[in-house]
Amino acid sequence: MFSDSKGINFENSFSCERGNPKLIDRKYQHIVFAFFMALLMSCLMSFVISVFNVGFVNNIFFIWLKAWSLSFTIAFPAVVIVSPAVRKLVSLTLKQGEN
Repeated sequence: MFSDSKGINFENSFSCERGNPKLIDRKYQHIVFAFFMALLMSCLMSFVISVFNVGFVNNIFFIWLKAWSLSFTIAFPAVVIVSPAVRKLVSLTLKQGEN
């Protein structure tokens, strides 16, 4: 059994459904969301800023890859930390439904 210092059991975190690869349990949705959000946004923004700063030079791919690796390491924890506050701001901004 795999568990962390808080006693969370990670053994059942991944399920192997018939015909599907191992999938992550829905209780980790906020972490998976943060991972993909940070991955895609840091990819896009680091590319745009790299091209803006140096142009389309011969080694732009390696310049961008270096910038992306740094930006993702900052973006992922930032999204994890900031997203609860953003959800709260969104809920304060939107009208409540009449259901």
